[in-house]
Amino acid sequence: IEEVLGVVEVGETGTAGRLACYLSDDQNNLNMDDGAIEKLELPSDLAGLKDVYAIKAGGSNMEPRFGVGDTLIAHPFEPVREGDTVVVGTAKGEMIRHFAGVSKKDRFIFTCLNGPSKQEIDRASVLFRHRIIRSIYR
Repeated sequence: IEEVLGVVEVGETGTAGRLACYLSDDQNNLNMDDGAIEKLELPSDLAGLKDVYAIKAGGSNMEPRFGVGDTLIAHPFEPVREGDTVVVGTAKGEMIRHFAGVSKKDRFIFTCLNGPSKQEIDRASVLFRHRIIRSIYR
């Protein structure tokens, strides 16, 4: 997690009142290694939180829950529960999905935001799951 948090500029996110903001593509994938597209003001009610970051919905694949241009705020240390929308990090990259639970084979189950498509990923392959704690509609 520390390696990933370095990408989201730990010292500059929640602690400085500004959020690093990343862009998702039309398949709800992110490439945080490309860096933040902008810095956003941290909402005042989140002022005490550290290491939060933002994502701009770049495609319609999150509809109807989130629309193009909506801003999602992710918290790396908030516990993840079934049904939460999360940023999932794997060696292949980051993606936004619903967390659907754990399979009988002890694999994480994720679903797409706008359909029944299901993915099972070995726990060892998941580097992190960051919970989406807020959405700000465009």
